[in-house]
Amino acid sequence: MTLARQDLERFRNLFQRRVIARASLDKAESAVTRLESDVHRADADIASSRGEADEAEADKGELTVIERELALLNAREAQLAARVARQEALIAWRAIRAPRDGVIDRVFVENGEYVGEGRRVMMLHDPQDVWVEANIKETEVRRLKLGQRVSVQVDAYPDDVFVGRVAKIGTAATSQFALLPTPNPSGNFTKVTQRIPVKIIFEEKPRDLAPGMMVEVEIDIASDPAEG
Repeated sequence: MTLARQDLERFRNLFQRRVIARASLDKAESAVTRLESDVHRADADIASSRGEADEAEADKGELTVIERELALLNAREAQLAARVARQEALIAWRAIRAPRDGVIDRVFVENGEYVGEGRRVMMLHDPQDVWVEANIKETEVRRLKLGQRVSVQVDAYPDDVFVGRVAKIGTAATSQFALLPTPNPSGNFTKVTQRIPVKIIFEEKPRDLAPGMMVEVEIDIASDPAEG
């Protein structure tokens, strides 16, 4: 730009002295005008770039603020996750889970009660796992064998006969499991035929049976336990 202005000044002096033609002077003036326009455009581009740089710096500062807020939120999230985990652990610690699936027969506590260790809470049974416990006279137990066929009649379903098998023969009389067993003091003894518990399982699941139902069983002592 400086060189073009110096050339323009020299061409004006030469033109005044009639050394060069008017066209040469016009060309020099045009070159100066064009360069001035380029300089103005460059100044505008510089100003725009500086504005963009300032805006980028502002965005950078805002990004720093956002990153700090995000760090705080992450810390808050970790804190809340720890509280949730602690509450879940407390709930799991206070939960009492049944040892198996089933239906509840009776509940011995009320809502809101505190349950101490070892306290009975409820009774339940699995409807898919039913059996009969028959009390057989001790004089007839010797004729029983595991696997013998059994016909079971349930008072609740008098028209149905269920088929089962002897699954277990008890090793002690039912009197031994009484809450208050009756002693036999010497000199005052009355002989009473005892009962032995025998577990009978069904070959096929019968109708819905409830614990405590009364049944009558007929054990086929002549049947082959290996059959079926």
